[in-house]
Amino acid sequence: MLDMITNLLPLLGGGIFGALMTLWSNAQKDKADAHLRMLEVFDRREGSIKNSNETAEKSNGFAFTRRIIALSLISVLVGTFWMQGTVTVPITVQEGGSYFFGLWDTRAEVLTYETLKAPLVLPEVLQSCQAIIGVYFGNSMTKR
Repeated sequence: MLDMITNLLPLLGGGIFGALMTLWSNAQKDKADAHLRMLEVFDRREGSIKNSNETAEKSNGFAFTRRIIALSLISVLVGTFWMQGTVTVPITVQEGGSYFFGLWDTRAEVLTYETLKAPLVLPEVLQSCQAIIGVYFGNSMTKR
């Protein structure tokens, strides 16, 4: 009986080892396939980016449109400096003083309003200019 078990043990062990190696090799094959699919997606994405960059370089319309938008925003920005706006700001003013070695204190804070004249620039105009500057710098950074 012991002889039969020692003869069957390598057979059973080999079968289990073979099954485990098959499962492990299938897992490695799945990882390799996923990696290849990821590389294919990356190549397709790179191709579409390259295609859009080539289209933008060939067509002067994109550059012309960007220039018109940039010039119109800059003209709005420069034009707003001639428009003077008034803003009323509350200011706290201290009146009075301290007399007779600090024994008499007549200081008081009075709230007054001052009107300031300053150029008006809308936040939307500034954000648009920042976006255009960012696009131009980003475009020049990615050129190869």
